[in-house]
Amino acid sequence: MALAVAENVLAQMLYVYAPLSDAELKQYVDFLASPPGRSYGRIAHSSLLRVVREVADRTAFEVLRVLRPSAGRCAKDRGSSVTARSRSHGRPLALTTAGGVGR
Repeated sequence: MALAVAENVLAQMLYVYAPLSDAELKQYVDFLASPPGRSYGRIAHSSLLRVVREVADRTAFEVLRVLRPSAGRCAKDRGSSVTARSRSHGRPLALTTAGGVGR
């Protein structure tokens, strides 16, 4: 799987950067090595991780909702919400009383 991911990333990079000249690539690399470029890289990386984490959390709760439909019905019957904690980062996640995913 790691090989497939590496090949996919390489293909994406070739697609994105192929149109750039050597001078443009050098300018981009120089920017990334600068303090503002490093800051940009940190922000972009943390933003990407946050989005992936949120999508993974939503997906996990949708899977839970489908696999355990009685949990949503029980909470609905009691008029309360079911909450759980994300395994990877301990943030509270909630399954709403309407059976949907909520926070």
